[in-house]
This record gives sequence, structure tokens and C-alpha cells, in this order.
Amino acid sequence: MYLSKIKLNPRDPGVKQCLRNCEDLHRSLMRIFACSRKDAGVLFRLSSDRLQLYLLSKTAPKKEAMPSGMELIGVRDMSEFELRIQNGKVFSYNVIASPTKKVKTENNKNSQRRFLLSSDERRKWLDRQAKNNGFIIKSVQEKTQSSMFGAHSAEKGGSMHIPFIQFTGQLIVENAEQFNMAWENGCFLQVLFGQSCKTFLDIVACPNWTKLQSFG
Repeated sequence: MYLSKIKLNPRDPGVKQCLRNCEDLHRSLMRIFACSRKDAGVLFRLSSDRLQLYLLSKTAPKKEAMPSGMELIGVRDMSEFELRIQNGKVFSYNVIASPTKKVKTENNKNSQRRFLLSSDERRKWLDRQAKNNGFIIKSVQEKTQSSMFGAHSAEKGGSMHIPFIQFTGQLIVENAEQFNMAWENGCFLQVLFGQSCKTFLDIVACPNWTKLQSFG
């Protein structure tokens, strides 16, 4: 896996559009990979100031293919880190996720995902995700809440508003194989845009997220 850092120019028209619509951001990022989204295994995450973007991918991005307003600062091969994923290992984590539950609609034919409003519900949701992905939450703290915006076609509901919560703390690896899959594929898969898209980066396994941000 490769961890890449991209600097965004907020004055660039293309970047402005990407920050307004996460679907456009996803399309723009896929242009820097010489393969399909599935083969590239791309996860991405915006910094809190929305001036930097982090990518986790199975293939390295192509610097010469960077869209206007985006500058590739650096790329790290994470192979050495992945070798340290073992049962019983303790890591600090920094995860942005959208904890939701399915709620039936009035016609009872379809259900909608609703954001969990209470911290107790979100903690239980986080514990379930951890259990399904080979680790245990040792400690957790909720930090900032943010949102991502996008647009469906009118037939699929029109505009989107996706709230996120930042979770930080420590975790214990219980099943290294499961955990490694979560690291590569994203723990908290959300169904967005009518398809299964990883639209944010779940850095659940970084021993020091601040240190990873500093390269370049």
C-alpha cells in the first residue's frame, strides 16, 4: 500500500468544485491512477483545513497526471508498516467515519441510512465495526464533526449531505489477517452515490498519524 500527500490550491476552480461535490473529487483523483478504481484500491481523506488530501492506494499515483490545483507532495511505501500488524499489537488510530443505522421509510419498501446522534450509539457502532474487522477498541474519544457534500441525479434524491465524526484513541489487533484487510480496503464502507465507494481514508492502523502527515 502507498500513502500519498496532496496539496490543494483552494483558489483553483477545479479544486473548488471538488470541495463542493465529493463525487467530482473522487473522479478527479481516479485520473492519477493508470488502472481501475478496484485495482487501485483508492481511499482518500481531506485534512480538517481542507488544504491537504491523503490517499491510501494499492498502486502509486502518477505525478504527471495530477489535476489542476493539486500538487503531489510525497508518496510512502507502507510495506514495512504492514509487516508490524500482528495479533496483540496496540496502535493509536485516527478515523473519520459516518456512523449510521437503517431506518424504514413510510412505505416500508425501502430503508434509509440515518446518522447516529448520540455518542453512546456511535460508540456501540464503533465497537461493532472493530469486532467485524479484527480489532478491539481500547480507548476512544470523539473529536470534530464535519460534513461532505455531493450530488446525485434527481432520480436518486438530488443533493447529498454526509456528516462525519472523527474518532481517536487506541486499538488492539485481535485478528491480524482481518485487520490487514481493513487497513487495505477501509473499515467503514459506506454506500454512497448508489454504489460502494470508499470516499474517505480510514487510517485505523497508523501508529502516529501526525508523523505521517509531516512527510514531504
